[in-house]
Amino acid sequence: MVPGNEFAGTIEQVGEDVTGLTVGEPVLGFSTLGAYAEPIVVPVDQVVRKPATMPWEVAGGFSGHAQGARNALNQMKVTKGDTVLINAAAGGLGAFAVQLARPRGVSTVIGTASPANHEYLRARPTSSAENSPSPPGPATVWRTWRTPTAILRPVTAEARS
Repeated sequence: MVPGNEFAGTIEQVGEDVTGLTVGEPVLGFSTLGAYAEPIVVPVDQVVRKPATMPWEVAGGFSGHAQGARNALNQMKVTKGDTVLINAAAGGLGAFAVQLARPRGVSTVIGTASPANHEYLRARPTSSAENSPSPPGPATVWRTWRTPTAILRPVTAEARS
């Protein structure tokens, strides 16, 4: 068994039915296992183009957070018109959840983070950047935003800034 779930590399060959990706393109993605093999073969829906400005060392570990955020939004059944509160919205999983929520039609994305990350959040498509060194309790959420349709809390009480 070859370990590894995340990878980054250059396409050496594409299947005959594959469109949109070409030999020589830098890509990143995930695989159930075997990502540490050279070469690897993965389904096209597990590969995306590597942004030119993204360093290779970042690209190699990138997909785990994105996949986790996508899976969390899927599990919460987030959809058009929802209001989503994302704690730790400047962290790895939270930052992806912010970006992936809008294309689903979410009407309001509320991001919370510690003060050191407010500027980062304000540059993202969130409705607010609140001081939340730890996830806010239900009373704070209700007072501030009323009732979010879903709350993503990718941190524990021990993960304080």
